[in-house]
Amino acid sequence: MIKQVSIFLENRAGRVAEITEMLAGMGINLDAISIADTESYGILRIIVENPEQTCDFLRKRGVTATLTDVLDVNVRHEPGGLARILKIFADNSITIEYIYTSMSTKDGYASIIIRVEHPEEAEELLRAAGYTLG
Repeated sequence: MIKQVSIFLENRAGRVAEITEMLAGMGINLDAISIADTESYGILRIIVENPEQTCDFLRKRGVTATLTDVLDVNVRHEPGGLARILKIFADNSITIEYIYTSMSTKDGYASIIIRVEHPEEAEELLRAAGYTLG
């Protein structure tokens, strides 16, 4: 299990650019990024090397940011790779809240970020099934 930084933003042009420029200015590299929005606000989710420091950095600049536990699962980058993981969750009644991917693949594997209802149980099930987690 890893920590994800969730950043709450007003939904206006340029706001995501402001945040990513702020992070870049502090030398913070994004390993994964996702954004979900509604008409008035958005949630920018990021995976970074130092999530606690990044969250503190943002808060000190008036940005609403929180830390969330997520799974970082190495999935074979092939047809059915993700489906096999999702079947493990379905067979064990683990609810998925959201999924997004990292910015790169390595050695034929993609890094998939998954937020689930019971992360400890999900992590145990995936490791038992032979998956590598970040």
